[in-house]
Amino acid sequence: MLFRSRRAIGLIRRAIDTLTLRWDEAKGVYRDSKIPLDGEERVRCMMRIAFFMKRPEAHTEEVERYAAEYLKLVHLRSADTRSFLREMAQWYGLFVEVGNDSWQFVHRTIQDFLAARFWVEDGRFDPDSVAHWDIRAAYAACLSPDASRSVTKMLKHAKDISAFCECLYNGAPFDPERIAKEFANRLTRLNRFEHTRTENTNIPVQTPAITNENAASF
Repeated sequence: MLFRSRRAIGLIRRAIDTLTLRWDEAKGVYRDSKIPLDGEERVRCMMRIAFFMKRPEAHTEEVERYAAEYLKLVHLRSADTRSFLREMAQWYGLFVEVGNDSWQFVHRTIQDFLAARFWVEDGRFDPDSVAHWDIRAAYAACLSPDASRSVTKMLKHAKDISAFCECLYNGAPFDPERIAKEFANRLTRLNRFEHTRTENTNIPVQTPAITNENAASF
């Protein structure tokens, strides 16, 4: 039985994998390039760019600087950076040149996912140092081997539970007992319990239904 992921992170990863690693093999296409980097290596360049870009759109000079740093790391300092970027834009269509001499990712979700991968794989992600638990930080938590500390931090300090909901949706790996207690603690702090009762060692809790519209109040 073929499993197909319904989670956002799984779908994004599968799409990028198809575009960058399997397209040539599946279609029998040969792409001529003087830059000897495969699809995975080019994805790693886009990960670096996505992480260091502070806005959805960045000037060409800024983007070329990030790409040049990557080419230097893989010992291709002499490669033409602009040609390299345009190759990736033409081949994969994930990061493209737009008007006013600038570049952007075709969707913010793709940028956040690639940036989160870089954050985690480069060893920079530390839940204790996260200032804002946004979607990018939630993705980083989901990509971590154990997101328990991250989820605990977001439940304690985030203004709302949007990042927490994203972790649940994407199946983040965490200790369920620890996180259940932390979620109950958050509800207690916010006085959001409507009804509790004790049943043996369990304490069922009734709260208002959590939707995208009222998640900010949690």
